[in-house]
Amino acid sequence: MIVGPLLKLRDKITNKRQSLVQDTEKPFLEHLEDLRKSITRIILTLMIAVIGCFAFNEKFFKLMEQPLRQAGLDQPKEYKLPASVKDSISDSNEQQVAWWRIHGTARGMADLDGALRESFIKSSSPDDFTRQFAWALLLYHAADSLPAEKRAGWIADAAVTLAEADRDKVKGYAAELARAETPLSLEKPRNFVEMEAFAPAESFMLSMKLSFFAGIIISFPFLFYFLLEFILPGLTGRERKMIFPALAIGFVLFLAGVAFAWWVVVPQTLKYFHEYSQQVNVTDNWRIGYYLSFVTSFTLIFGLVFETPVIIMVMVKLGLLTSRVMRNSRGWAVILILVASAVITPTGDMLSMSFMAAPMIVMFEACIWLAWFHERKQAKREAEEQRKDQARRAALIGVASVQAGRADDAADSSSTESEHSASDPPAALPYSADHPEEPSAHGDSHPHHPEESADADGDYEQYLRDHASPYSPAETHPESIPVEDRDESPSGEAPSADPETTPVAEGGGDIPAAESPEKKSQADPPGPA
Repeated sequence: MIVGPLLKLRDKITNKRQSLVQDTEKPFLEHLEDLRKSITRIILTLMIAVIGCFAFNEKFFKLMEQPLRQAGLDQPKEYKLPASVKDSISDSNEQQVAWWRIHGTARGMADLDGALRESFIKSSSPDDFTRQFAWALLLYHAADSLPAEKRAGWIADAAVTLAEADRDKVKGYAAELARAETPLSLEKPRNFVEMEAFAPAESFMLSMKLSFFAGIIISFPFLFYFLLEFILPGLTGRERKMIFPALAIGFVLFLAGVAFAWWVVVPQTLKYFHEYSQQVNVTDNWRIGYYLSFVTSFTLIFGLVFETPVIIMVMVKLGLLTSRVMRNSRGWAVILILVASAVITPTGDMLSMSFMAAPMIVMFEACIWLAWFHERKQAKREAEEQRKDQARRAALIGVASVQAGRADDAADSSSTESEHSASDPPAALPYSADHPEEPSAHGDSHPHHPEESADADGDYEQYLRDHASPYSPAETHPESIPVEDRDESPSGEAPSADPETTPVAEGGGDIPAAESPEKKSQADPPGPA
């Protein structure tokens, strides 16, 4: 019932982590092999811890008395005290001490007679109040065998045999005992937990149980790590670094849950059940085995419950859960917490359920805030990384453009120089402002040459402005103009073409008259198809 959903959760996490990989679901036998390895590690670790803790089992038995002391149940307690005991002593603990001293004196008096009784009374009664109450308790106990209507008369007749100073006090104290309905038994009071074994191997098994409980607490970080290693397979280096802080925080939370149960929940629960037993006139004598099971179950369950924030935050960091999902499911989460608290508590009573549900609800709300802060921090980090990446890309693109432009300029300059050094200078450039319709070799190979679009003329004009130097030889390179067409004016500018003698090319460009068809075919390479 548990292995199946656990394996499905493992597959779901693996598929989410490797969503770009096809056929990521592992075979069932491989899952079982991984599970076997994890269980083997957990068992070996737990065995080593239990064997080490078994050497201190005597101290563990002493330690288990701490919840009883917290609840005030480490010593026998009498709730139906007579009025004189309550009025003469204000402290409740001192009242119990005075009462059990009276009870012990009366028990000793019942077993002795004559001079031995008198000697025992003088030794055990430090004052007249203790002696007189002991006589009253002894007579009250003896009168229990008589009919109810004859008890008061017999106690008055028996008090006549006592010293004259004690007669009235003894009769008054006996009446107080009857009104308070104090138990009549003179047996030695017993602790609430019976330190008795009812089976030959019970003491040894109880020692093993305590050692097992202590071993789980000590080895919990390793056990938790092996469990996470199985549920979250294939952790990357970054995720492994995230797991170790989670283990440290999880161990602290586990100890916090154990301490909360040990110092708050268990004492209050024991006190509640004991007081309820008193209300229904039931005497509590708990067996040591049941008591140890009760305490260890509570502490372990609360320790595991306090691990909820670690599990939730690990799922948040792995991207399996978000704060928005938790906020939207808050109502269902509270209902599930209440149901789980009623189911997993050893007793199932309202007090234990409240003690468990309240911390779980608080931790769930804390997880929502922690997840929100984590997502906010993650979003800021991603935005900062994106900004840096965009700036880095922009810088790289700018450098590449400048380098490409410099390389093109250098290539154009070398080409122009070679043309200038030729015996026959070119009559006209193949791709100039006068011939926009004729593509050139430069336009075919230039990386920034604009593609054909709806606004070809505008793109071409922008292209000419960006590359004004190599494509405006008439202004920047007057030496490229034929000698016969040069203007001898001091300005050195080339004369404008005569529209009557210069033919007009298709598209409005001027073709120099001195250019022959052979030279034109050599100067103009074929354009793109």
